[in-house]
Amino acid sequence: MTIRSIRFDPKPAIDPGAATTVHEWYQDRTGAFSAGFWASEPSEIEVKYDEDEFCT
Repeated sequence: MTIRSIRFDPKPAIDPGAATTVHEWYQDRTGAFSAGFWASEPSEIEVKYDEDEFCT
């Protein structure tokens, strides 16, 4: 197993006028794993997933 460090952009471009912000920091070579953040104004949305997600 190879362990590599991942550099995250501490100041990604954010549109202050947008109600939702999505930024992908990392995606592995296969596209099977990605990391990033999602932020939104309070709202309700219906989401259907065909993948696993971990949120903190």
